[in-house]
Parts: sequence; C-alpha cells; structure tokens
Amino acid sequence: MASEKNKRWIGIVALALGVLLGLMLFFEIRDGTLSGSTSNGMTISSNPITFYVSTVLQGLAVLLLLSTGLSMIKGKK
Repeated sequence: MASEKNKRWIGIVALALGVLLGLMLFFEIRDGTLSGSTSNGMTISSNPITFYVSTVLQGLAVLLLLSTGLSMIKGKK
C-alpha cells in the first residue's frame, strides 16, 4: 500500500518537473536562447546546430517526464 503512495508522489513530482521544463523550453525557443542566458547562451545566430540539438534533447526529456508522471499517477505498471 505504501509503495503505491510513493509511486504516486514520484509521478506528481515527475509531472511537475516536466511541466516546468516544458515551459522553460517554450521560452527558450521563443527567445532563441538556451541555458537561460541572453548574453553568452547558445543562440540561433551563433551556432544553429547546437541550438537545435539541445532543443530536441530537451523536448525529449519533457516528453519522457510527462509520460512517466502520467503513467505513475494513473497507476499503470
């Protein structure tokens, strides 16, 4: 019984982290800057390959966190 409660909390935390990381990704894409820095960040103008690879990897992390969080909250095995 306690194991199911712990899994549910882990799912809620994973879902919250996924939402926060997704919001961060949205604003980084909108600004064209990664790492939250507008001064020395990875911008599209300086190195587009780095920007796109980092954006894709961060997007995959968002999808993984959201899907894991939802599946743990629903109680799927």
